[in-house]
Amino acid sequence: MTTQTGKRTRGVLAAIVISCALSWGVSTQDRTGPVALDADDIGGVVKSAKGPEAGVWVIAETSDLPTKFARIVVTDDQGRYVLPDLPKATYDVWARGYGLVDSKHVKAVPGKTLDLAAVVAPSPSAAADYYPPDYWLALLKVPPGKLSEREVINGVKGCMVCHALGTKATREIPESLGRFPSSVDAWTRRVRSGPNGAAMAAALGRLGPQGAAMFADWSDRIAGGEYPKSAPARPKGVERNLVISMWDWGHANGFVHDESASDKRDATVNANGPVFGPSASHDMIYWVDPVKNAAGSIKVVPRDADLQPTGAITAASPYWGDETLKTSTQPRSAQMDKTGRVWISAKIRQNEKQPEFCKPGSANAFAKYFPLARGSKQAGYYDQKTKQVTLIDTCFTTDHNDFAPDDTLYFGSANNGATDVVGWIDTRAFDKTHNDETSQGWCPAVLDTNGDGKITEWTEPDQPVDPKKDHRIKFDCYSPGANPVDGAIWCTGSGRQVVRLERGSSPPQTCKAEVYEAPAGKMIDGSRGVEVDGKGLVWVNFNLTDHVGSFDRSKCKVLNGPTATGQQCPEGWTFHETKTGATFPGTPFQTDRTYLMNVDRHNTLGLGKDVPVTHAINSDAVLAFTPELGQVTLRVPYPIGSMFARSSHGRIDDPNAGWKGRGLWMNVATYAIWHQETGKGTLGKAVKFQFRPSPLAK
Repeated sequence: MTTQTGKRTRGVLAAIVISCALSWGVSTQDRTGPVALDADDIGGVVKSAKGPEAGVWVIAETSDLPTKFARIVVTDDQGRYVLPDLPKATYDVWARGYGLVDSKHVKAVPGKTLDLAAVVAPSPSAAADYYPPDYWLALLKVPPGKLSEREVINGVKGCMVCHALGTKATREIPESLGRFPSSVDAWTRRVRSGPNGAAMAAALGRLGPQGAAMFADWSDRIAGGEYPKSAPARPKGVERNLVISMWDWGHANGFVHDESASDKRDATVNANGPVFGPSASHDMIYWVDPVKNAAGSIKVVPRDADLQPTGAITAASPYWGDETLKTSTQPRSAQMDKTGRVWISAKIRQNEKQPEFCKPGSANAFAKYFPLARGSKQAGYYDQKTKQVTLIDTCFTTDHNDFAPDDTLYFGSANNGATDVVGWIDTRAFDKTHNDETSQGWCPAVLDTNGDGKITEWTEPDQPVDPKKDHRIKFDCYSPGANPVDGAIWCTGSGRQVVRLERGSSPPQTCKAEVYEAPAGKMIDGSRGVEVDGKGLVWVNFNLTDHVGSFDRSKCKVLNGPTATGQQCPEGWTFHETKTGATFPGTPFQTDRTYLMNVDRHNTLGLGKDVPVTHAINSDAVLAFTPELGQVTLRVPYPIGSMFARSSHGRIDDPNAGWKGRGLWMNVATYAIWHQETGKGTLGKAVKFQFRPSPLAK
């Protein structure tokens, strides 16, 4: 960890995770003796011509089960490994590691010892073929031009929201795209491909001539034989205790946006049940049953029969031709409640069919206070018991969501239709009435600028602050995080700030907001995700400058008043720099970006309670932070380009089973999963991460 501010925050951080000498978690590995196996294990030793290979992965994959399944472990310091608790099947097993090329795939069944012959890479370029995408993107050179180097890098990081830049498929121009006078022309045509072609072309266009020239130079140099000279570090220490399990789900040209395995407030909900993931590209909620090793889907049908699907293409894809993705409900952002229902955001009607109770002139209390004339995405839930999807029309546009302690589900809006509000559904009220209008509410963010403890008359965001009045601010709420201690909602999604919204006893009149910014002078930008740990500490990832920040509001001397406009509490912040190993040449900026922020409140991963976790998309890594170990890097080596987690949800299947009874679930897939090493036909993965006591624990 780096750059901490304040002794009290260090004390809080040190208290959030128990020592790594956990009763069932992290311990030192056995350093002698053979590999002991149970009937459902495969284990042995990985050796190359150089001897035992420590810190390399052993991958076991099978298609014998109802859905494709893989399990991945890491070798200990003597090259030994144990793949534990494998479902009965025949597996392809091989070794992969930095400095190696893949070993021969060997057929094996559980219960057998299997030693693997690792193959030292015959050249540095052959070794680089197995490096994660961010190492290849580190060859990108920003050319001089109208935009600054930082502006161009920010633009490139924007592309990472959808794509893993640096996979073999992205660093090369596919022959099926056609022939072009220059690589600049090829890149200009390439980004126009498929259903997202207009957005990709616009993103490249915002970089001006520098953009196409930069990517053309990058791919030309790689075609000429250039490769990353610096190698990633192999897993070490506790990172070798990681067990990764992967199940296929979704569609070959789809994108499962995120997942939900349990209720974040109570990780024992839905024990051993299916994991669910909404897919905006096919109007589906996909599921994986990790007990039966099966996968399936649930169709989300809009309420409005006239809702027109989207997905038209501007130019043919070199992979999918003129095939379109006609999606209408576009479900995403799943959260499970205490009954096991999966709540999502979903488009259920046309934008212009906003309910009258949302608009100016309505008798609805929230519309009187702050009317919403337009909303572009609504909500719903899937009930595992009834097997039905229920849709709810909301005035506010929905996005990522989070449950408060009182079962209120809060949604972010992220400047996508209904802006500058936090909206919610009172799920208890909806269960009683099934009334869309009376079960929802929303509030703008109004600061108590005059410091009288309440919100009355306010000035608008484009007006100067009047110390005699309150002041409304514009803000994004891409990701809301409910505080489990006091029920307040925190929002991120804009620059350097986080916003706290207190609903009060009688909203909307009692709604009150606070805003806090990263301290002036610090190169911190790009707040994206937020989650609050069990003690009320707020965690934020700043994806443009590669930082994770924690904010302790209890340290603030000023909460409201005329000076409380963002910079009033620098003492509340602590920052930790994320490190995955690759940077843009000559800069401190990583060639990945983090997506959202989650906190493992219940020690489902095995590193302790309240461990913050963020997802380093465009690398092969998930990053966890503990006070004892600093950053712990959870690398997913296969398929290359797959580690594109949006969110994480922990679950406890058996509280008495130690590490085997719990895990942290994620979804890995980019918008273009065919860019992964396994190519066209690849499906997304539901992934479970677990830390065992040692690399040989069974």
